[in-house]
Amino acid sequence: MKFKKSESDIPRSKQRIILTYFLVIAVALWSLFPIGNAFRISLMSESELSAVPIHWYPHEIDLRSYGMIFGQAFEGVEYWGVSPTEMLNSVFSSLAVAVPTMIIATLIAIFAAYPLGRLKFKFKTTIFVTLLFSRILPPVALVIPFYFIFSRIGLVGNPLGLIITYLSGIIPLATWILMGYFAQLPAEVEWAARMDGYGRFATLRRVLIPMALPGIAVVAILSFLMAWNEFFFAFILTTGSSAATFPVMLLTQVTIFAPQNLMLAGVMLSLIPPVILALIFQRYITKLHIVDPVTVQNE
Repeated sequence: MKFKKSESDIPRSKQRIILTYFLVIAVALWSLFPIGNAFRISLMSESELSAVPIHWYPHEIDLRSYGMIFGQAFEGVEYWGVSPTEMLNSVFSSLAVAVPTMIIATLIAIFAAYPLGRLKFKFKTTIFVTLLFSRILPPVALVIPFYFIFSRIGLVGNPLGLIITYLSGIIPLATWILMGYFAQLPAEVEWAARMDGYGRFATLRRVLIPMALPGIAVVAILSFLMAWNEFFFAFILTTGSSAATFPVMLLTQVTIFAPQNLMLAGVMLSLIPPVILALIFQRYITKLHIVDPVTVQNE
């Protein structure tokens, strides 16, 4: 006599896999919906945006918003707000800040995290606690001191001022992340390299850094995104100057009621650099596993 399998007969491991895939797909759709909606609006003309009933998709794809971002003028299209060239320049300003911030923060974090994660020395605990404290300190507490200092030395409205500001907040976080990665690497690998005649720097460069590439990739991406997306310090330090970043310029567009399609076309263009960076580091991100420095230090 044959019996049909009930749901309770399905192995729990398969149930967990199905539930995991369902949750991942649900979170992905939830996260991608705002981007998809912004892309939809960026492809619509102003007449379609104001149509009644609402058009849920563009009946005719209109790319003029993207052309206006690059400074192209179209007959019969009214434009309010900052000039398209100013909006495009703000993208380049953001890149001029985010790329150096990413490179400098990642390099400093590597050379700071290695001794903190693998070596024993005096005042290591003090430095460790200082890093922890720097993560607790709210950024708003630093904006006024930064503004007064930079106004005296001419760095207000200067991309260098933003880079210094971002590095002061990103380096402790980046170091914290990489500390865990370096600390959990097998000590035997480092000993073997030292026995082969490698010095400490050569061991770091040729052995440990390649093994910690997933963590380094994450630090690089986080550093870039934090500098690329940051608004508060950029608003205080660059508003009204040629160094205004894209988030600041986007707020200006919203404040002066720029057309939705033009504003969201700028948003879609601003997603290109982070997407390219994610694709470059994709093979390292897939190997990512989270390591807590506190747990590793206590082992």
